[in-house]
Amino acid sequence: MALELGASDPEVQRLANACFSVVARAVAECVRAAQRNGDIDPDADPDDLAYLLLTIIRGIHVVGAYGHSPSA
Repeated sequence: MALELGASDPEVQRLANACFSVVARAVAECVRAAQRNGDIDPDADPDDLAYLLLTIIRGIHVVGAYGHSPSA
């Protein structure tokens, strides 16, 4: 939905951004927990890492949707 309509439909864009924000906050909280546990550098920005992780994960979904094999 976001890929196909997000650039042309303001309501889709709003919903996609709201959804992404909720997930990004949840991932950032996981990063903070990992920082407290000593698994991730405490100086790393949890919001930046969350955005990076979500970008990678969503990118994998997009690449997979276009027929690339999991091994690729």
